[in-house]
Amino acid sequence: MNEFDDIIGYDATKEELVRIADTLKNAERYRKFGVTSPRGLILYGRPGTGKTLMANCLIKASGRPSFTCRRTESDNSFIDKMKGVFEEAEQNAPSIVLLDDMDKFANSDFQHRDAAEFVAVQSCIDNMRGTEVFVLATANENIKNLPGSLLRPGRFDRQICVETPKGEDAVRIIAGYLANKPFAEDLDPELIASMLAGHSCATLETVVNEAGIIAAYSKSDRITTEHMIEASMRAVFHVPAECLYETDVVDLSSRSTKSIVVWHEAGHAVMQELLVPGSVALVSAKSKSAKRNHSGFTVRNWREADDPLRAGIDEVLVGLSGRAAVDVVFGISDTGADDDIKRAFQTLSSLLGKSCADGFWLHSPTCGFFDEEDGYDDAEGIKQRRQVVASHMLGHYYGKAKRTLLRNRALLERLAAALAEKSYLTSKDIAQLKQGVSLKTPDYL
Repeated sequence: MNEFDDIIGYDATKEELVRIADTLKNAERYRKFGVTSPRGLILYGRPGTGKTLMANCLIKASGRPSFTCRRTESDNSFIDKMKGVFEEAEQNAPSIVLLDDMDKFANSDFQHRDAAEFVAVQSCIDNMRGTEVFVLATANENIKNLPGSLLRPGRFDRQICVETPKGEDAVRIIAGYLANKPFAEDLDPELIASMLAGHSCATLETVVNEAGIIAAYSKSDRITTEHMIEASMRAVFHVPAECLYETDVVDLSSRSTKSIVVWHEAGHAVMQELLVPGSVALVSAKSKSAKRNHSGFTVRNWREADDPLRAGIDEVLVGLSGRAAVDVVFGISDTGADDDIKRAFQTLSSLLGKSCADGFWLHSPTCGFFDEEDGYDDAEGIKQRRQVVASHMLGHYYGKAKRTLLRNRALLERLAAALAEKSYLTSKDIAQLKQGVSLKTPDYL
């Protein structure tokens, strides 16, 4: 059995780890070329992505003894403990020191880059120069807040970002977690992976486990797609139980809160499908918040943007389409769309300012900086002009969203009716609802 078999997916990362492990295990072969193994490696990324698992697999593959240092003390005794770990590693060289969650050794922000703990780490690593002690560290994604002097080559020669699983990696991970559990033949890991794109391995494992609990409680013989979706709503999208199990019939002809939520989410889903077919992973009329009892949500699966400008405009159109759908159906304003409008405005402001999508006249490279001779630059004036233009463009794209939904009202009504009946729709459901409907995509003028 390969030492890295416990890691599902992450093929490129595993290949890099295999190479490093080989330099540690077969050092003599590399010495013939006049080279040595890297002095250190840091694995960083969001919590729950398997960094410590990867580190332990590397240690196992290297064949070297390891000595682990984690921050458990709240006083200066931690520095003494850390020095002791390095000394023990040196006495047992060739060996590995694992600094687990190194960013937790001290407050890792820009004001604490010279914290005593980080200075001590640097000193300990430097004291290992000339020995066969390899330093392996894990950290969360904010390593930019760690001292640059600590992360430089010569201390950590390799840095590997462990990202949340996407695409085929996420599918393989879910399938791996399901492997030793009874599940229905028609349960599609790819469908579940699309719903949970961007979430950590730990989250995927939790969802699969929660689905098993739901299946066992309901006295089912197998974990089904419905169990996985309910588990996702509970563990990931935080739908309150009172909303999860309500069975009230939604009258789509009324202007009730529940009806408006259904039309609102159907509007988001229709626009997203028109712009990027097959990209809606899940749309739900169930609440994500106990404070807003009837606000639904739409989940899009992750895809690399080929055209960032168009992706930004798509984001605006999709964001405005919830409000536009309610306007199309009832001719009223959706008062629950304030967050959507705010995000759309921020996206447009970013396109105008940072990306200069409308020219350079709204760009300020020194926005907010103070000059001793001239005082503040004209950043505030530029910001105000940018807001005026963004507000004008917001109205323009709202009109475009509304016209697009009017031209695709047949699909809007189909999705709303199905959503009112089932309370959630998956990508497979939406694909079936789109069959036989003539679709008219929005233009970008």
